[in-house]
Amino acid sequence: MRGSFRDERGDDEASFLLEGSGIDPVAEAQRFHEQLVSARDRLRQESAVPRLEQFKGWLESRQAQRGGPVLPRSPMGQAIT
Repeated sequence: MRGSFRDERGDDEASFLLEGSGIDPVAEAQRFHEQLVSARDRLRQESAVPRLEQFKGWLESRQAQRGGPVLPRSPMGQAIT
């Protein structure tokens, strides 16, 4: 477990350093979190779209192998739509 750094007054070092700096640590943490979420979502889309296209191609090839259109309410039809 990491120790906490305290100054001579017993305050957390981070609080002491940010005091008077005009930086709102909560707002900064929220901004950083939003950037992480945005980057994560973008990476998921970049990797998911090609995989989903590949999966759709496989489903369509299975449909063709089985002799044509699949009934919409069948499990395969529901997977395709």
